[in-house]
Amino acid sequence: MIISSTVISQSSIQDTRFKTAGWLSILGIILLLPEIVITALYSSNLIFKPLFLLYFPLVAIGTGFTVFVLIQFRRLLKERYDMHKADGIITFLIVINIVIAVKDIILKTLMGLPHIEAFMGILDLVVGILSLLLIGIIQVILGVYLLGVRDDPSGLFRIYAILYIVASACLLTIILIPIALLLHLVDSVILAILFFRAAETESMVEFV
Repeated sequence: MIISSTVISQSSIQDTRFKTAGWLSILGIILLLPEIVITALYSSNLIFKPLFLLYFPLVAIGTGFTVFVLIQFRRLLKERYDMHKADGIITFLIVINIVIAVKDIILKTLMGLPHIEAFMGILDLVVGILSLLLIGIIQVILGVYLLGVRDDPSGLFRIYAILYIVASACLLTIILIPIALLLHLVDSVILAILFFRAAETESMVEFV
C-alpha cells in the first residue's frame, strides 16, 4: 500500500508538469506577440519610452516559459519515446534561449543611453539577426531528430516535426519571419496537445 501510494503520488507530479508545459507552450507564443509589437513601436518612435520597460518582464517570463517547456519536452522524448539523441541539442537550445534573452535585455537597455543609441540600435539588429540564424539552424537539426520518433500511432508527432522544420527554415530566411511565427503558433498548439495526451496516458497507466 505504501509503495502504491508513492507511485501514484509521483505520477501526479509528472502529470502536473506535462499539463503545465502544455499550457505554457501556448502562453509562450501569446507573450511573444506583444514583445514584437512593443519592439516595432519603440524602433519607430511611436511608443513612449518608459512604456518600453514592459518589454523586459515579457522577455523574462517568456524565456522562463520556453525553458520549462523545453525541459519537459526533453523528458517527454526520453520517457515516452525512448529518444535520447536529442538531449544534447535541446539542452543547447535551452542555454541559447537564456543567453539571447540576457543579450536582448542588455543591448536594449544600452540603447537608451545618450550618444550611443544609434550604434547600440545597429548592434542590436545585427546580433538579433545572427541569433535568429543560430536558433533556426539548431531547430532544423532538432526537427530532423524528431522525425525519427516512431511510437506515435496518431501521427501527430510527425506533423509537429515537419511544421517545426518548415518554421525554422522560414526563420533562416529572415524575410519569412511572419510565416515562421504563424507556423510556430500552430506548432505550439500541437505540442500542447502532445503534452496533454502524455499527461492523460500517464495517469491512466498508473491507476490501472
